[in-house]
Amino acid sequence: MKFSISEEDELIRNFELENDTYIDPIKQIENEKYEKDLDFKL
Repeated sequence: MKFSISEEDELIRNFELENDTYIDPIKQIENEKYEKDLDFKL
């Protein structure tokens, strides 16, 4: 099955939102650091 670029992007975004995780490891690491900082400040 082939997807257009926009369909692929949408699938990735939906996956990331539903699972609260990023496919891109750099984004995931940045997100984890951000969440850790938020927990620390609270």
